[in-house]
Amino acid sequence: MLVWIVVRNSSRWVLTSPHNRVEGGKTPFLIRRQGGELFAMAGLWERWYGGEAKPIGSCTIIITDTNDLVREIHDGMPTILGWKSYDAWSDPDNQDADALLALLKPVDAEAWGAACDTTRRSGPLLRIGGKNAY
Repeated sequence: MLVWIVVRNSSRWVLTSPHNRVEGGKTPFLIRRQGGELFAMAGLWERWYGGEAKPIGSCTIIITDTNDLVREIHDGMPTILGWKSYDAWSDPDNQDADALLALLKPVDAEAWGAACDTTRRSGPLLRIGGKNAY
């Protein structure tokens, strides 16, 4: 089942970074809209039945290629869905695979920012439009 995962930010862990490292050599970055608005990521949800065990609900976020902002810190990013695609993505009867696949592309980087996760390290690095904003 195709689902929306609505969040305020997304995290990416950088294995190699010129910045201070935490968590065993990884640096956490938060990716969010510059204004902090909610956004929706494309996801898949399924209930799995395995033998006699209780059913298990399972969810995954669909990853796509990076945009110019995220490319600087990671090699993949969540697929961000525009609110106008709600009906197409949420309709369980929608069998138009080409139209659905067309939604799975990187979001334009202009309205987005990425910052080191300040809850895990001190001294935020805020990047807006590919430039340091501190």
